Amino acid sequence: MKKSIFYFAALISFIFLSNCNGFNYMAGIVPNMNPAAPYGDYRVIYKPGYVVHIGNVEGPIGNNASSSKKGRECTHSALSLASWGDSSVESIKTANGITKVASIDYEILGVLAGVLYQRNCTIVAGE
Repeated sequence: MKKSIFYFAALISFIFLSNCNGFNYMAGIVPNMNPAAPYGDYRVIYKPGYVVHIGNVEGPIGNNASSSKKGRECTHSALSLASWGDSSVESIKTANGITKVASIDYEILGVLAGVLYQRNCTIVAGE
């Protein structure tokens, strides 16, 4: 009985905590908050590259700024348990002296649908 309670609690914890990074196991129940929306729900399993996948997603275009400066920061996740890094637009702007944003792009690397390892990079261009 104690083992079944433990396994049930572990399963529930896994389901609720897995929405933080990588593949969203609760797709269809909760909103897709992934900045690269096609990578945030179950359809990523059916795409080629389930084992190793590298993709680029072009983001929105900014306010008529030139792309004279570029900055890139990444966040990493291992085993869907630990994550590190800061890929926020503000930290990239500060580190690279960007005041006006021209575009924001995303680069995704996932191994085993992002469960084993996932890297999400934000690329900011501006002046």
